[in-house]
Amino acid sequence: MVKNTNVKYTNPVWYMNSGANAHITSDASKLAEQQTFSESDFVTVGNGSGLQIQNIGSSSFQFGHSSFHLNKILHCPQATSNLISVNQFCLDNNCYFILTASDFIVKENLTGRILLRGVVENDLYPLAGFKSSQKNLTCLSANIGVNATIATWHSRLGHSSNAVLDVLCRSNKLSIMTHSNKLDFCSACQLGKAKQLPFSVSHHQSIVPLALIHSDIWVSSVKSIGGCKYYVLFVDDYSRYS
Repeated sequence: MVKNTNVKYTNPVWYMNSGANAHITSDASKLAEQQTFSESDFVTVGNGSGLQIQNIGSSSFQFGHSSFHLNKILHCPQATSNLISVNQFCLDNNCYFILTASDFIVKENLTGRILLRGVVENDLYPLAGFKSSQKNLTCLSANIGVNATIATWHSRLGHSSNAVLDVLCRSNKLSIMTHSNKLDFCSACQLGKAKQLPFSVSHHQSIVPLALIHSDIWVSSVKSIGGCKYYVLFVDDYSRYS
């Protein structure tokens, strides 16, 4: 059993807000590029109060296979949530939103390709757990298991060949009992790979066409388009014409 962790995520969550005309964050570390906000404007919130703006900047992140940019991010230390302006997001990334009662989808303007998909939580549209492009990726793994026979690993790995098992053993990829490092015989492989019963050896030789005809008949469990279930095959022993 192997457990992998190869992504670092940013926190807290960003919320999509169709009523905001700028992105807002309370954490200045979210700004990749920033400068001091020199104007005297405030951000007006729902209760009528104003949030002081200390810095303004931009950032970027990756979600799945798509990269996004956030321009005009206002750093407001008093803000209680990180907000993404839907309108500004669409301008920044040349895309559009589809909002439903249960989820939201972001699509590219030119192609209609889906760039992002999310679900509704607590009646809000959160953008949670996206990868930060400024974080180094790490991988943590753990291998916990009990030594097994080579026959057991042969079965676990879909009845792999001896050559494949030998490579895995030599590279220490399998936990194998030291006294069992070679697969001798697998009856399931013999039965599964057997295509037909062997024919008896024949020394007959035809010297003219149609002297000997071989025939075989086959039935299908599914009817053909024309409604047939059987076909019969005739092979001339001399010419091999079918």
